[in-house]
Amino acid sequence: MSTHNPNASVYAIGLTGGISSGKTVAGEYLCKYFKVLDADALVHELYDTDPILVERIAEEFGDICVERGKVDRKILGSLVFKNPQALNQLNAIVHPLVGKSLSAEISKAHSERVVTVFLIPLLFEHNWQEDLDTVLLVGCSEQTQLERILLRDHRSIDEARAIVAAQMPLEEKRLLCDSFLSNDADLEGFYEKL
Repeated sequence: MSTHNPNASVYAIGLTGGISSGKTVAGEYLCKYFKVLDADALVHELYDTDPILVERIAEEFGDICVERGKVDRKILGSLVFKNPQALNQLNAIVHPLVGKSLSAEISKAHSERVVTVFLIPLLFEHNWQEDLDTVLLVGCSEQTQLERILLRDHRSIDEARAIVAAQMPLEEKRLLCDSFLSNDADLEGFYEKL
């Protein structure tokens, strides 16, 4: 549960969920009504615009990961996602920069009194609930997650199971969130709940 004072105004809303839970769909829907900041988009922006980060990634993972002064996410991903040690190395480089950007944006939401939804996939894993006013968790059954991963990412069932198993369990996240939204049914029903 976040430490938000229920009598205070809510400007910084966290939105999270496991892989293929519907958090991105929720973010796309909510951007009709609120400012939405996607942590993954911040990472992609840093990969394209931060020369110091690009240089660090080239040093750590090789020049093969850099194309025309930008990080080649596909090549970098192929190097790190099957190697937990390399992934931890990448996270140690990237997360402090993303954290700095997110902190600045959360402060901005409060100071400008602009309701902002922060779409953060690893929100609980990095304790962002402490800085946000409230947290909405989107979740679905493991079976639904697996079906969506197979359909969207064209992975094997074993790969899909490994991805789901590597994430913080939904029940643990439910203990930490302020609101939970199930996304096992049709899209229109999900939009109504949102």
